Amino acid sequence: MPLENALQNLINQGILRGAMIYDSSGNVIWVSPPDWSPPLEPVFKAWDDESITGFNIGDIRFSVIERTPERFVAANIKGQGVIIILKYKEDKWIYVMSAPGVSAHDLYNLLLSALHES
Repeated sequence: MPLENALQNLINQGILRGAMIYDSSGNVIWVSPPDWSPPLEPVFKAWDDESITGFNIGDIRFSVIERTPERFVAANIKGQGVIIILKYKEDKWIYVMSAPGVSAHDLYNLLLSALHES
């Protein structure tokens, strides 16, 4: 199953609010829902700056859980959402934001499964 289909299934099941695949130059390859515009600046700033342990998106506070060159994980401790960015292939990245109530651990495992199936 193509990765886009697997991500769309997670959106249709209410697990993800949105998903995006982009290349290393920042060009969006695929996004769903089509009008989803994920928060980029606070996420990438937190990923780049190791002194940042958390950031806000609207009125939701996210804490950085993991920060490596290949992935970034941040979650709201009250269960209002998770953001995960994973390297996909040589020059592509997956950016997802979960729906409320989805744990970072469960979402990460679902993404790994989707990557494995694609």
